[in-house]
Amino acid sequence: MNASQQEEPYTDSTVFWYHRFVKGAALLIWIAIAGVVFWLAGRVGQALLLLILGALIAHILAPLVRFFQRWLPRWLSIVLVYVLILSFVCVLLFFIISAAIRELSLFIGWMEAYLSSGRGLIPQPILDYMNKLGISQEQLQRMGEQWFSQIQKVMSSIFPLLSNTFALFINTVLVIMLSIYFLLSGPAIAHWLTSRTPNRHQRNIAFVLQTTGRIIGGYMRGNLLLGAAMSILTGIGLFLLGVPYAFLLTVLAFVMEFVPVIGVYILGGTIVLVALTKSLQTAVMALVLVILLQNIENNILAPRIIGRVVGLNPILTVFAIVAGTNLFGIAGAFLAAPVAAVLQELLKASWSHWREMHPEQFQNEQPGN
Repeated sequence: MNASQQEEPYTDSTVFWYHRFVKGAALLIWIAIAGVVFWLAGRVGQALLLLILGALIAHILAPLVRFFQRWLPRWLSIVLVYVLILSFVCVLLFFIISAAIRELSLFIGWMEAYLSSGRGLIPQPILDYMNKLGISQEQLQRMGEQWFSQIQKVMSSIFPLLSNTFALFINTVLVIMLSIYFLLSGPAIAHWLTSRTPNRHQRNIAFVLQTTGRIIGGYMRGNLLLGAAMSILTGIGLFLLGVPYAFLLTVLAFVMEFVPVIGVYILGGTIVLVALTKSLQTAVMALVLVILLQNIENNILAPRIIGRVVGLNPILTVFAIVAGTNLFGIAGAFLAAPVAAVLQELLKASWSHWREMHPEQFQNEQPGN
């Protein structure tokens, strides 16, 4: 009896450290798996990106296809949706590109004239203050020439990218073809995954498909609607304030809606800098406009349009954006938040399942932890 009582602490301690070891080893294994997945994603990044974009487009257009499918066959509904969408996109791009080229040409001409002269970019009160600090007009002129030289270098590096239209055209066609395939075969693939796989995996696969569709579909459709609303409000505000290149900034406002966390700062800084070219008063009013619009978005529009579909921690959001940008460039920054949110939900579900399967390891845990 005494011997068994003396062995109990040793046995409990052994079990405790064994469980600690198992959890630590499992964590290291998951980290290793994540590293391998990221490495493979970097190796096949281009193909994987096209596949993801095709699936996203198909998921966004699926409700429209289901709407027309009430009266038409599925294949004809898909054809009709693509004809309508592509026609709308072509007309919209024609007006956007025409206006953007016109305003961009005016902007480059303004930069060349004002930066080379050292005047116009900086309001007169700031110029007077800089003169008091000993910064002469000649120094400002040299700074303007250097800035314009750097802008010319940046623009010259952009034009080769724009000239590679053939590769862009091929990739666009591939994405459209993939999205059509997903629309045609997506329901059959989902049904096969949930019905033909082993019974013990069917529930997990259904959960993964539902979670992915809910988060990514809700995020993309919500951001499209939110981006349209915010770009319209931004364009109206900039037009009323008389900020130059309002249309170009409106397009930028729509694009920045798809860049979480840092997109608002890029947009706000650009708007204020462009408004500063007109006057200091306009720049201050533009800053007030940016703050007002952000409050409207964060407190009124975003909670109602997107709600808590993503629910991603801000630190994880920034990390996901950096990782997505390094792996896939600009498209990776757009897709980083919803993909990370899906992974977060899957990890939460896996952890909850582990807790249910091993309740003895959490007996000493306080309620609510």
